[in-house]
Amino acid sequence: MIMKRILLFLLLFVLAFGRAQQLQSVTYQNWETAHWQDWMKQEFTYDTNGGVAIYAYQVWDETTLSWKNSSQTLVTNDTSGRPLQYVNQSWDAETNSWTNGSRSTYTYSAFGNAQDLVLDLWEDDHWNPFSRTDYYYDTLQFLNIESQQTWDADTADWVLSSSILYANDNNGNVLEYATGQWVGDALVLTHRVTQTFSATNKILTAITDTRTNGGQWLNYSKSAYAYDANDYLIFGLFQNWQAESGSWIDNYHHNYTNNPNGTIAEFTSQQWNNPAWVNFQRAIYDYGILGVSENEKASFTVYPNPTADFVQVNVRENGSAQVSVIGSNGKILKQQTLSEKHAMIDLQGLSCGIYLLLFHQNGTIQTQKIIKN
Repeated sequence: MIMKRILLFLLLFVLAFGRAQQLQSVTYQNWETAHWQDWMKQEFTYDTNGGVAIYAYQVWDETTLSWKNSSQTLVTNDTSGRPLQYVNQSWDAETNSWTNGSRSTYTYSAFGNAQDLVLDLWEDDHWNPFSRTDYYYDTLQFLNIESQQTWDADTADWVLSSSILYANDNNGNVLEYATGQWVGDALVLTHRVTQTFSATNKILTAITDTRTNGGQWLNYSKSAYAYDANDYLIFGLFQNWQAESGSWIDNYHHNYTNNPNGTIAEFTSQQWNNPAWVNFQRAIYDYGILGVSENEKASFTVYPNPTADFVQVNVRENGSAQVSVIGSNGKILKQQTLSEKHAMIDLQGLSCGIYLLLFHQNGTIQTQKIIKN
Protein backbone atom coordinates (compact mmCIF):
# COMPACT_ATOMS: atom_id res chain seq x y z
CA MET A 1 0.00 0.00 0.00
CA ILE A 2 2.88 2.36 0.83
CA MET A 3 4.49 1.76 -2.55
CA LYS A 4 1.22 2.40 -4.33
CA ARG A 5 0.67 5.65 -2.46
CA ILE A 6 3.93 7.19 -3.60
CA LEU A 7 2.75 6.82 -7.19
CA LEU A 8 0.33 9.72 -6.77
CA PHE A 9 0.83 13.46 -6.46
CA LEU A 10 -1.31 16.19 -4.95
CA LEU A 11 -2.57 18.70 -7.53
CA LEU A 12 -3.86 21.80 -5.78
CA PHE A 13 -5.66 24.76 -7.27
CA VAL A 14 -5.41 27.99 -5.25
CA LEU A 15 -7.39 30.90 -6.64
CA ALA A 16 -6.15 34.47 -6.85
CA PHE A 17 -6.48 37.06 -4.14
CA GLY A 18 -8.63 40.18 -4.44
CA ARG A 19 -9.20 43.18 -2.25
CA ALA A 20 -12.22 41.43 -0.79
CA GLN A 21 -10.43 38.14 -0.16
CA GLN A 22 -6.96 36.87 0.58
CA LEU A 23 -5.81 33.33 1.09
CA GLN A 24 -4.43 33.06 4.62
CA SER A 25 -3.25 29.46 4.77
CA VAL A 26 -3.49 26.01 3.21
CA THR A 27 -3.20 22.86 5.31
CA TYR A 28 -2.17 19.65 3.55
CA GLN A 29 -3.02 16.24 4.97
CA ASN A 30 -2.21 12.62 4.11
CA TRP A 31 -4.60 9.71 4.54
CA GLU A 32 -3.15 7.58 7.32
CA THR A 33 -4.85 4.50 8.84
CA ALA A 34 -8.39 5.61 8.05
CA HIS A 35 -7.95 9.27 9.09
CA TRP A 36 -6.46 12.51 7.77
CA GLN A 37 -3.04 13.38 9.25
CA ASP A 38 -1.48 16.87 9.07
CA TRP A 39 1.62 17.03 6.89
CA MET A 40 2.48 20.56 5.69
CA LYS A 41 1.11 24.07 5.99
CA GLN A 42 1.47 27.26 3.93
CA GLU A 43 0.96 30.74 5.35
CA PHE A 44 0.85 33.97 3.33
CA THR A 45 1.77 37.59 4.06
CA TYR A 46 0.69 40.36 1.68
CA ASP A 47 2.13 43.76 0.76
CA THR A 48 0.15 47.02 0.68
CA ASN A 49 -0.85 46.42 -2.95
CA GLY A 50 -2.32 43.01 -2.16
CA GLY A 51 0.55 40.99 -3.63
CA VAL A 52 2.11 38.09 -1.75
CA ALA A 53 5.20 39.38 0.05
CA ILE A 54 6.07 36.21 1.96
CA TYR A 55 4.91 32.65 1.61
CA ALA A 56 6.22 30.27 4.25
CA TYR A 57 6.18 26.52 4.72
CA GLN A 58 5.86 24.65 7.99
CA VAL A 59 5.96 20.89 8.52
CA TRP A 60 4.05 18.97 11.18
CA ASP A 61 6.20 17.53 13.97
CA GLU A 62 4.59 14.39 15.39
CA THR A 63 6.96 14.38 18.37
CA THR A 64 5.99 17.83 19.66
CA LEU A 65 2.57 17.93 17.95
CA SER A 66 3.36 21.38 16.55
CA TRP A 67 4.24 23.14 13.30
CA LYS A 68 7.96 23.74 12.65
CA ASN A 69 9.54 26.29 10.28
CA SER A 70 10.84 24.79 7.06
CA SER A 71 11.31 27.36 4.28
CA GLN A 72 10.08 30.73 3.07
CA THR A 73 10.19 32.95 -0.02
CA LEU A 74 10.51 36.73 0.13
CA VAL A 75 8.86 38.39 -2.87
CA THR A 76 9.49 41.83 -4.33
CA ASN A 77 6.62 42.96 -6.60
CA ASP A 78 6.14 46.03 -8.75
CA THR A 79 3.05 48.23 -8.31
CA SER A 80 1.08 46.12 -10.81
CA GLY A 81 1.75 42.96 -8.82
CA ARG A 82 4.34 41.45 -11.14
CA PRO A 83 7.18 39.69 -9.32
CA LEU A 84 10.56 41.34 -9.75
CA GLN A 85 12.55 39.09 -7.46
CA TYR A 86 12.20 36.03 -5.25
CA VAL A 87 14.63 35.11 -2.47
CA ASN A 88 14.22 31.59 -1.12
CA GLN A 89 15.43 30.74 2.36
CA SER A 90 15.60 27.62 4.52
CA TRP A 91 15.20 27.46 8.26
CA ASP A 92 18.32 26.51 10.25
CA ALA A 93 17.13 24.89 13.47
CA GLU A 94 20.59 25.03 15.04
CA THR A 95 20.99 28.80 14.70
CA ASN A 96 17.24 29.57 14.74
CA SER A 97 17.64 31.73 11.65
CA TRP A 98 16.85 31.82 7.91
CA THR A 99 19.63 31.04 5.41
CA ASN A 100 19.67 32.08 1.75
CA GLY A 101 19.23 29.40 -0.89
CA SER A 102 18.40 30.88 -4.29
CA ARG A 103 17.36 34.14 -5.94
CA SER A 104 15.28 34.68 -9.09
CA THR A 105 15.30 38.02 -10.91
CA TYR A 106 12.82 38.90 -13.67
CA THR A 107 12.78 41.39 -16.52
CA TYR A 108 9.74 42.18 -18.68
CA SER A 109 9.15 43.33 -22.25
CA ALA A 110 7.32 46.51 -23.26
CA PHE A 111 4.19 44.35 -23.65
CA GLY A 112 4.43 43.20 -20.04
CA ASN A 113 5.52 39.65 -20.86
CA ALA A 114 8.36 37.95 -19.02
CA GLN A 115 11.50 38.49 -21.06
CA ASP A 116 14.08 36.59 -19.06
CA LEU A 117 14.69 35.07 -15.66
CA VAL A 118 18.11 34.69 -14.04
CA LEU A 119 18.48 32.20 -11.20
CA ASP A 120 21.35 32.64 -8.74
CA LEU A 121 22.45 30.29 -5.95
CA TRP A 122 23.82 31.44 -2.59
CA GLU A 123 27.31 29.97 -2.24
CA ASP A 124 30.32 31.12 -0.22
CA ASP A 125 28.35 34.06 1.15
CA HIS A 126 27.51 35.57 -2.22
CA TRP A 127 25.17 35.02 -5.20
CA ASN A 128 26.46 32.96 -8.12
CA PRO A 129 24.71 32.61 -11.54
CA PHE A 130 23.17 29.18 -12.15
CA SER A 131 20.59 29.26 -14.97
CA ARG A 132 18.76 31.61 -17.30
CA THR A 133 15.48 31.34 -19.21
CA ASP A 134 14.68 33.54 -22.23
CA TYR A 135 11.15 33.88 -23.68
CA TYR A 136 10.16 34.68 -27.27
CA TYR A 137 6.69 35.65 -28.52
CA ASP A 138 4.83 35.74 -31.82
CA THR A 139 3.14 38.82 -33.31
CA LEU A 140 0.08 38.23 -31.10
CA GLN A 141 2.34 38.20 -28.06
CA PHE A 142 1.75 34.50 -27.41
CA LEU A 143 4.74 32.53 -26.18
CA ASN A 144 6.24 30.40 -28.95
CA ILE A 145 9.80 29.62 -27.81
CA GLU A 146 11.26 29.13 -24.35
CA SER A 147 15.03 28.65 -24.16
CA GLN A 148 16.93 27.57 -21.07
CA GLN A 149 20.63 28.11 -20.48
CA THR A 150 23.08 27.08 -17.79
CA TRP A 151 26.07 29.04 -16.52
CA ASP A 152 29.52 27.75 -17.48
CA ALA A 153 31.96 28.95 -14.82
CA ASP A 154 34.99 27.98 -16.92
CA THR A 155 34.03 30.21 -19.86
CA ALA A 156 32.01 32.68 -17.74
CA ASP A 157 29.18 32.45 -20.26
CA TRP A 158 25.71 31.00 -20.76
CA VAL A 159 25.38 27.66 -22.57
CA LEU A 160 22.11 26.70 -24.32
CA SER A 161 20.73 23.51 -22.75
CA SER A 162 17.06 22.99 -23.71
CA SER A 163 14.11 24.62 -25.49
CA ILE A 164 10.33 24.33 -25.68
CA LEU A 165 8.42 25.03 -28.90
CA TYR A 166 4.75 26.13 -28.69
CA ALA A 167 1.89 26.10 -31.22
CA ASN A 168 -1.01 28.38 -30.20
CA ASP A 169 -4.53 29.02 -31.44
CA ASN A 170 -5.93 32.55 -31.92
CA ASN A 171 -7.07 32.64 -28.27
CA GLY A 172 -3.60 31.93 -26.94
CA ASN A 173 -4.39 28.33 -26.00
CA VAL A 174 -1.43 26.04 -26.59
CA LEU A 175 -2.59 23.26 -28.90
CA GLU A 176 0.78 21.53 -28.88
CA TYR A 177 4.20 21.99 -27.41
CA ALA A 178 7.39 19.96 -27.58
CA THR A 179 10.53 20.02 -25.52
CA GLY A 180 14.05 18.98 -26.39
CA GLN A 181 17.70 19.09 -25.43
CA TRP A 182 20.40 20.85 -27.42
CA VAL A 183 23.10 18.53 -28.77
CA GLY A 184 25.62 20.78 -30.43
CA ASP A 185 23.65 22.97 -32.83
CA ALA A 186 20.68 20.57 -33.05
CA LEU A 187 17.56 20.53 -30.88
CA VAL A 188 16.62 16.90 -30.17
CA LEU A 189 12.92 16.69 -29.26
CA THR A 190 12.07 14.23 -26.48
CA HIS A 191 8.49 14.97 -25.34
CA ARG A 192 5.31 16.35 -26.88
CA VAL A 193 1.97 17.44 -25.40
CA THR A 194 -1.25 17.79 -27.42
CA GLN A 195 -4.21 19.61 -25.82
CA THR A 196 -7.89 20.37 -26.43
CA PHE A 197 -9.98 23.21 -25.00
CA SER A 198 -13.64 24.05 -24.43
CA ALA A 199 -15.50 26.95 -26.08
CA THR A 200 -14.67 28.98 -22.95
CA ASN A 201 -10.94 28.18 -23.28
CA LYS A 202 -10.84 25.69 -20.40
CA ILE A 203 -8.48 22.77 -20.90
CA LEU A 204 -10.34 19.51 -21.53
CA THR A 205 -7.68 16.93 -22.38
CA ALA A 206 -3.92 16.67 -22.60
CA ILE A 207 -1.94 13.76 -24.02
CA THR A 208 1.80 13.48 -23.41
CA ASP A 209 3.97 11.50 -25.84
CA THR A 210 7.61 10.45 -25.59
CA ARG A 211 9.91 10.10 -28.56
CA THR A 212 12.00 7.02 -29.31
CA ASN A 213 15.52 7.14 -30.67
CA GLY A 214 14.02 6.28 -34.03
CA GLY A 215 11.85 9.40 -33.98
CA GLN A 216 8.52 7.66 -33.26
CA TRP A 217 6.07 9.30 -30.84
CA LEU A 218 4.58 6.93 -28.22
CA ASN A 219 1.69 7.52 -25.80
CA TYR A 220 2.79 8.20 -22.24
CA SER A 221 0.04 9.82 -20.13
CA LYS A 222 -3.37 11.46 -20.44
CA SER A 223 -5.44 13.86 -18.35
CA ALA A 224 -9.08 14.95 -18.67
CA TYR A 225 -10.98 17.67 -16.79
CA ALA A 226 -14.63 18.41 -15.96
CA TYR A 227 -16.34 21.64 -14.92
CA ASP A 228 -19.65 22.54 -13.32
CA ALA A 229 -22.38 24.83 -14.72
CA ASN A 230 -20.38 27.86 -13.52
CA ASP A 231 -17.28 26.64 -15.37
CA TYR A 232 -15.50 25.90 -12.08
CA LEU A 233 -13.13 22.93 -12.15
CA ILE A 234 -14.60 20.00 -10.20
CA PHE A 235 -12.79 16.90 -11.43
CA GLY A 236 -9.55 15.71 -13.01
CA LEU A 237 -8.75 12.18 -14.20
CA PHE A 238 -5.17 11.04 -14.87
CA GLN A 239 -4.23 7.91 -16.77
CA ASN A 240 -1.09 6.15 -17.97
CA TRP A 241 -0.65 4.34 -21.28
CA GLN A 242 -0.25 0.57 -21.04
CA ALA A 243 1.55 -0.71 -24.10
CA GLU A 244 0.72 -4.37 -23.38
CA SER A 245 -3.04 -3.82 -23.61
CA GLY A 246 -2.89 -0.80 -25.93
CA SER A 247 -5.17 1.21 -23.63
CA TRP A 248 -5.29 3.97 -21.04
CA ILE A 249 -5.18 2.77 -17.41
CA ASP A 250 -6.63 4.79 -14.51
CA ASN A 251 -4.03 6.10 -12.08
CA TYR A 252 -5.61 8.77 -9.89
CA HIS A 253 -8.24 11.50 -9.86
CA HIS A 254 -8.94 14.79 -8.08
CA ASN A 255 -12.22 16.11 -6.68
CA TYR A 256 -12.68 19.82 -5.99
CA THR A 257 -15.18 21.49 -3.66
CA ASN A 258 -15.66 25.17 -4.50
CA ASN A 259 -17.06 28.10 -2.56
CA PRO A 260 -20.08 29.86 -4.14
CA ASN A 261 -17.73 32.50 -5.57
CA GLY A 262 -15.57 29.90 -7.32
CA THR A 263 -12.64 29.80 -4.93
CA ILE A 264 -11.62 26.34 -3.86
CA ALA A 265 -12.67 25.21 -0.38
CA GLU A 266 -11.20 21.73 -0.31
CA PHE A 267 -9.30 19.40 -2.57
CA THR A 268 -9.21 15.61 -2.26
CA SER A 269 -6.94 13.28 -4.21
CA GLN A 270 -7.73 9.59 -4.68
CA GLN A 271 -5.75 6.72 -6.19
CA TRP A 272 -7.18 3.78 -8.12
CA ASN A 273 -6.71 0.62 -6.08
CA ASN A 274 -8.70 -1.97 -8.02
CA PRO A 275 -11.64 -2.32 -7.56
CA ALA A 276 -12.13 1.06 -5.82
CA TRP A 277 -10.80 4.60 -5.44
CA VAL A 278 -9.06 5.20 -2.09
CA ASN A 279 -8.20 8.48 -0.34
CA PHE A 280 -4.63 9.70 -0.66
CA GLN A 281 -4.30 13.40 0.22
CA ARG A 282 -6.34 16.54 0.71
CA ALA A 283 -5.92 20.29 1.25
CA ILE A 284 -8.09 22.69 3.25
CA TYR A 285 -8.10 26.40 2.38
CA ASP A 286 -8.54 29.26 4.84
CA TYR A 287 -9.48 32.68 3.40
CA GLY A 288 -10.07 36.07 4.88
CA ILE A 289 -13.33 37.76 3.87
CA LEU A 290 -15.20 35.78 1.21
CA GLY A 291 -15.97 37.37 -2.11
CA VAL A 292 -13.84 37.61 -5.23
CA SER A 293 -14.81 38.61 -8.73
CA GLU A 294 -14.67 36.26 -11.70
CA ASN A 295 -11.74 37.98 -13.34
CA GLU A 296 -9.61 37.59 -10.22
CA LYS A 297 -9.53 33.81 -10.43
CA ALA A 298 -6.65 31.72 -11.76
CA SER A 299 -5.68 28.06 -11.73
CA PHE A 300 -2.92 25.69 -12.79
CA THR A 301 -2.61 22.06 -13.85
CA VAL A 302 0.48 19.86 -13.77
CA TYR A 303 1.09 16.41 -15.29
CA PRO A 304 2.19 13.66 -15.88
CA ASN A 305 2.73 11.98 -12.57
CA PRO A 306 4.54 9.84 -11.66
CA THR A 307 7.31 11.12 -13.91
CA ALA A 308 10.82 10.05 -14.76
CA ASP A 309 12.25 13.41 -15.75
CA PHE A 310 9.75 16.23 -16.32
CA VAL A 311 6.28 17.63 -15.65
CA GLN A 312 4.11 19.75 -17.94
CA VAL A 313 2.53 22.90 -16.52
CA ASN A 314 -0.60 24.69 -17.81
CA VAL A 315 -1.42 28.14 -16.44
CA ARG A 316 -4.99 29.30 -16.99
CA GLU A 317 -4.22 33.04 -16.96
CA ASN A 318 -1.63 34.94 -19.00
CA GLY A 319 1.40 36.42 -17.26
CA SER A 320 4.64 35.14 -15.76
CA ALA A 321 4.69 32.83 -12.77
CA GLN A 322 7.34 31.43 -10.48
CA VAL A 323 7.68 27.70 -9.72
CA SER A 324 9.80 26.28 -6.90
CA VAL A 325 10.60 22.58 -6.44
CA ILE A 326 10.65 21.75 -2.73
CA GLY A 327 12.01 18.59 -1.11
CA SER A 328 10.24 16.55 1.56
CA ASN A 329 12.20 18.46 4.22
CA GLY A 330 10.77 21.76 2.97
CA LYS A 331 13.99 23.02 1.34
CA ILE A 332 13.82 24.72 -2.08
CA LEU A 333 15.82 22.73 -4.63
CA LYS A 334 15.06 24.41 -7.95
CA GLN A 335 13.27 27.42 -9.46
CA GLN A 336 11.94 28.31 -12.88
CA THR A 337 9.76 30.98 -14.46
CA LEU A 338 6.54 30.03 -16.22
CA SER A 339 5.82 32.57 -18.92
CA GLU A 340 2.41 32.80 -20.53
CA LYS A 341 0.27 29.68 -20.20
CA HIS A 342 2.52 26.66 -20.58
CA ALA A 343 5.95 25.38 -19.59
CA MET A 344 7.92 22.27 -18.75
CA ILE A 345 9.75 21.65 -15.48
CA ASP A 346 12.88 19.52 -15.84
CA LEU A 347 13.43 17.16 -12.86
CA GLN A 348 16.23 15.08 -14.38
CA GLY A 349 18.81 16.36 -11.90
CA LEU A 350 16.79 15.31 -8.84
CA SER A 351 16.83 11.93 -7.14
CA CYS A 352 13.75 9.70 -7.07
CA GLY A 353 11.19 10.58 -4.42
CA ILE A 354 8.34 12.89 -3.47
CA TYR A 355 8.54 16.64 -4.15
CA LEU A 356 6.26 19.62 -3.72
CA LEU A 357 5.91 22.28 -6.45
CA LEU A 358 4.93 25.81 -5.44
CA PHE A 359 3.62 28.34 -7.97
CA HIS A 360 3.20 32.09 -7.52
CA GLN A 361 1.57 34.32 -10.11
CA ASN A 362 0.53 37.87 -9.24
CA GLY A 363 -0.76 36.86 -5.83
CA THR A 364 -2.02 33.45 -6.85
CA ILE A 365 -0.51 30.56 -4.90
CA GLN A 366 -0.63 26.92 -6.03
CA THR A 367 1.14 23.87 -4.66
CA GLN A 368 1.18 20.31 -5.86
CA LYS A 369 2.86 17.10 -4.87
CA ILE A 370 4.67 15.02 -7.51
CA ILE A 371 6.53 11.73 -7.64
CA LYS A 372 9.82 11.21 -9.50
CA ASN A 373 10.68 7.60 -10.18
